[in-house]
This record gives sequence, structure tokens and C-alpha cells, in this order.
Amino acid sequence: MRHLRRALGRLIRAGIAEALPHVTKLVIYAPSLTPWAMRYVGAAGLHDPGEAAGVLGALVDNVSLSDWQRMWIARTIDELGLLQSDAPGNPSELRAWLTNLMHGRHNPIVAAEATMALAGIHGVDFADVEYRLRNEPAALATWYLTAINRLRTQGDVTEQQYTAVRGEAGLYAAVLGAVA
Repeated sequence: MRHLRRALGRLIRAGIAEALPHVTKLVIYAPSLTPWAMRYVGAAGLHDPGEAAGVLGALVDNVSLSDWQRMWIARTIDELGLLQSDAPGNPSELRAWLTNLMHGRHNPIVAAEATMALAGIHGVDFADVEYRLRNEPAALATWYLTAINRLRTQGDVTEQQYTAVRGEAGLYAAVLGAVA
């Protein structure tokens, strides 16, 4: 495992996309390598987004994943911008998968990652994000506040709503920043 992690580290630094077809096998047979595998997919996806989208689509469609793995995959999908309508692969399938993660019976951090990713593409309503902010574990507040920032950037949050959430002070004010 140590050798595989080291090799993935080198691939991450180099961003070489040639090993992308082997990521699925790594995630299946060595789930503990998922963080390194997803960092590699993210780095290689900058050079070959189509192949990275194919790998992530195959993982989502064909592999039985733990919530821990789902969290890493959701983050990578978001970082590569694979939810945009003009993204390579099948963005609508990835959006549906993330929506199921958000509303399904998964670990709260998986739902938070999915919500944050979907907020970047008008895939979630402010009311849903605010509800989750208030009712999910407080440790996940940063995810939901980031989602609110993303919604605001797209014009999906009114200044009144934004100011009300920001008015909570402390962490909320620090993450949301100044009211424009």
C-alpha cells in the first residue's frame, strides 16, 4: 500500500492522465487509497477532463462505495466542474447521483459535500441549504455556508436572506464575508 500511495503521489504531482483507466480497479481493491486516487483524478482531469469524467462515471455507476468514498468522489466531481452542462461525460447523471446523496440516508458529511457541489449549478434551493445548516451537525456549517455563498454568487439568494444568515455572527459572518 505504501508503494501504491507513493506512486499515486508522483502521478498527482505530474498530472499524467495515462493511469486514469486503472483508478477504478484501485478504488475497488484498495478502498483506503480513495483519497489519493481522487487527488490523482483531479490532477489528471485538468489535462484530460473527458477521461476523468469517464472514470468518475464508472465509479458512480458500477462500484459499491462506502460513504467515505462517496465524499471523496463528490468533492472531485465538484473540483473538476463536471456538473456544468457543457462538461465532458454525463453531467446529468452525476447531478442525479449527487441529488440522491443529498436526500438519501447517508452520512451527514456526504450530504454536505453533495449540497455544496449542487449549489454551484443551481441544483439546490436556499431554503434546503438553510434547513440543513440549522439541523445538521454544527461541524458541517462551513459546507453549508459555502453552498450559500455559491448560491449568492449565482443570484439564487436575496440580500435579505444572506444578511439574515450572516447576522448569526461568529463563523457564519467569517465564512460569508461582508454584505455587498
